[in-house]
Amino acid sequence: MPEVEFQRFYNKVKSRPFKDDQFEMIELGANNSLNCNQCARLMSIYPFDDDKMRVLKLFAPRIADRENYEEILNALDSLFKKDDAKKLLRIKN
Repeated sequence: MPEVEFQRFYNKVKSRPFKDDQFEMIELGANNSLNCNQCARLMSIYPFDDDKMRVLKLFAPRIADRENYEEILNALDSLFKKDDAKKLLRIKN
């Protein structure tokens, strides 16, 4: 997704007061491709890894630059979730 368009999308998601509304907005935008940095930024809206993984699950099939997956892994706190993220992104250890 072009950076300007992503920033608008990110701001719209973040401005929603409730998590359910945010995820509804994210699901509507999940047909777009993101790069790893954009996905990590979207994940960073949430403090908990389960919510971050929910974002990643929506966008994982359309991540444009999987070679930069470290940015996504760095957005996660749990080693278990990092392993789950690698599986989603089809990254070999």
